[in-house]
Amino acid sequence: MFMWLFQKKKFDPSLDEIRENGWYGFVYLITSGIDNRMYIGKKFFYSKITRPPLKGKKRKRHELKESNWRDYWSSSKIVNSLVEEHGKENFTREIISLHPNKQETNYHELRAQILFDVLDSRNKNGERLFLNENIERKYYPSEKFRDERCNLFEDYIARIIN
Repeated sequence: MFMWLFQKKKFDPSLDEIRENGWYGFVYLITSGIDNRMYIGKKFFYSKITRPPLKGKKRKRHELKESNWRDYWSSSKIVNSLVEEHGKENFTREIISLHPNKQETNYHELRAQILFDVLDSRNKNGERLFLNENIERKYYPSEKFRDERCNLFEDYIARIIN
């Protein structure tokens, strides 16, 4: 099993430890040891299960079930195919941040994707640094608008600094 890392240490808490610490989900970074391309995503420790009401009762029951986070690699087909092709040993899985609820997890995934500029970041050869194909299935990389987005961002930062 290939472990998750958090703050450069192996991260493998029990379900009880996850609950005690109040963690609901995390934002992660997967890095390829082959070409240093990366992927930023999120994963929840739990999934919510709705059960029928007990006999004689009206309210449905809700339970938390541990997700497959320990064995999880990504929702990205590209990342999963690369892991399958090159082997898990050529990738690292790092937890960037831990969060107490779904909203915070979603927000911090979006924030990390924007701060790391996952749609437009390029290496020295002009190739994309991140394997993310989109942000929230709303925003996609576009060669047509890439320079315009970068210029707008740089102008915005310059206005803040000055």
